[in-house]
Amino acid sequence: MSDSLIQINQLLQNYFELLYHGNVDLIPICFYDDGRVVNLDGEEMISIDMAGFYARISNRKPPAAIKEDRNDIICMIDQFSPTTALAKVEVTINGDRFYDYLTLIRRAGSWKIISKVFHRSCHQSY
Repeated sequence: MSDSLIQINQLLQNYFELLYHGNVDLIPICFYDDGRVVNLDGEEMISIDMAGFYARISNRKPPAAIKEDRNDIICMIDQFSPTTALAKVEVTINGDRFYDYLTLIRRAGSWKIISKVFHRSCHQSY
């Protein structure tokens, strides 16, 4: 496994920790300051900046608090240049399944997420 793939895998593990434990201290480790989180709610496109993402994570009960089983999956990592990659991951948060496409950029030797586009599938069992 290349150094970049090792670093990307570690980033994704930190991302899973952020979501499962609600640890907002991991946001600047996982995301660039100008990162975006985007999804559709019905026909409405929701696009939030990192301040909005911080608020969303801070204001929800983390899965760890309800002892939810972890179901974190790295489906794909596609590194298509020395500085850009795409990761597809799946996580369960409070009974809902999330399918995330994470665009990654390597700047100053560090991989971070610049955009997260996700789909939420409500209350399914896996």
